[in-house]
Amino acid sequence: IIALVVSSPETRPMALAWGTMIGAVFQLLLQMIPLIKRLKNYIGFRFEPKHPGVLLVISILLPASLSSTVGQINIIITTYFASGLPVGSISALTYANFLYQLPLGIMLTALLVPMLPVLNESVLLNDNKEVFKKNINKSLRSLIFISVPATFILICSGEQLIQVMLERGAFDKESTLLTYLVLTGYSISLIFYAARDLLVRAFYALDNAKIPFYSSFISILLIYVFCLFFIKILHLEAPGIAVSISFVTIFNMLILSILLRKKIGPWLENETIKHLRRVLLATLPVAIFCTGFNYYVDYYFNIPIFMIFSTLLSIIGIFCIYLLRLLKDEETILITDKIISRFKKLKK
Repeated sequence: IIALVVSSPETRPMALAWGTMIGAVFQLLLQMIPLIKRLKNYIGFRFEPKHPGVLLVISILLPASLSSTVGQINIIITTYFASGLPVGSISALTYANFLYQLPLGIMLTALLVPMLPVLNESVLLNDNKEVFKKNINKSLRSLIFISVPATFILICSGEQLIQVMLERGAFDKESTLLTYLVLTGYSISLIFYAARDLLVRAFYALDNAKIPFYSSFISILLIYVFCLFFIKILHLEAPGIAVSISFVTIFNMLILSILLRKKIGPWLENETIKHLRRVLLATLPVAIFCTGFNYYVDYYFNIPIFMIFSTLLSIIGIFCIYLLRLLKDEETILITDKIISRFKKLKK
């Protein structure tokens, strides 16, 4: 942000690149300095490439690194198909993906990143994997708590959000509509995307990075087939690419779920399924409000109205959380009690 503010229009692209790099370095130092202070008596250097720990890390890191390159290959494939579509298709895919990644960034950063060491510890300390299964379900319920309302908001109010954020200059109403259709195609897989990444971390905790790699590799073929079907046969154009990506994401999540069941036995708890039902029920007022509000406001949606919309949506959200508490949803009670206790501590 600082690089964006202090740079001129001519130097802004380079300034953003340098700002991103400097920010990443400071983020690393912010984590490394307290870690080094805590572990200074244990840090040393020995060159033992055949040490069992080194071999284990390599066996996990190599497939994980290759899996990340599969994502780039998928981007190349979708860009290839998008390049043959009408002008604006690639921009619509880019902007829609940006909006789609906003709730995912919250979930992946705040919820999933800390889960890997927790899952690792539960595997090491519990041979029958019961604690491991409970931690997976606990994380999955947290993801459901965020991703289901986010999905409804993106689908029901995505067009208005795009209008406020992007519609100006050459980005006209047709561009807004195209981007919204692409965003809808992405959004149907939001919960599956988050759940898939959780299951990938579960396999990493089990010292098995090969299964996520094979699953990612299969997605290359699937995304090509789905793009051919939705674009060449159904003629869905840019939204067809988004739907293809969603279908591949759902497929990967289901495959990982089945393979995890084979490895550790039945892992999905009834409480997680009940939690999903409660969240779906409690989120209905959000969907009704978003749909109704957008119907009456239509293209008069601007920043002041957006502020009113956000305020009313927050009130509806609080009501939905209260409804979940009335339904005795354990995850909601746990989360809200933690928030309330922290506010009480701040007041003291």
